[in-house]
Amino acid sequence: MIRLNVAVAAIWTLALLAVPWTASAQEVERPIGVGIVLGDPVGVTAKIWLDQRNALQANLGWRSSIYGTGYYYHWFDANAPYFSLDWVHHHRWIRSRRDTVAVGLHWGIGAGLDWLPGNQRYYYLFGDHYVSGGAIAPMLRIPLGFDLEFPRGSFELFAEVVPILQVVFASPVFAYPDIMFDVGGRFYF
Repeated sequence: MIRLNVAVAAIWTLALLAVPWTASAQEVERPIGVGIVLGDPVGVTAKIWLDQRNALQANLGWRSSIYGTGYYYHWFDANAPYFSLDWVHHHRWIRSRRDTVAVGLHWGIGAGLDWLPGNQRYYYLFGDHYVSGGAIAPMLRIPLGFDLEFPRGSFELFAEVVPILQVVFASPVFAYPDIMFDVGGRFYF
């Protein structure tokens, strides 16, 4: 349990050190967004803007067999609780003349926490493992996404591809790479 706490603390520390905490001279008009995310995971999402280009985004939901098929393995569980927190940096590269729509890209770094139900066999690139009891699985995330923002309507649509490195604290401990995909929308207030 101590190794687990140290690993989770190290991941969160690295993610937080990557955040540029310098505030921008311009304030964000509506800094908090809440919405839904579909894909891997399925659940709710929130974003808090730190300045005009940097934000923290969080997802809370479930990874399931419908959406949780990775490139290297397959999830056999019906539902696995999931949480992630990412720092993301935005690049807006197309903006309409009347400032009604902005199209952009974002990238970032973050961490996630997944719960794997027991009595399952998990397949990945380097083999497979049987997890007899439930296991906690922290991950390092690198979100890469596309944004469609409606500034006057206070709404955002997004799509992300998220390469991850997940460590499963089972017996034995193992790690594997994966790719997550999701789409969603957020209302800002």
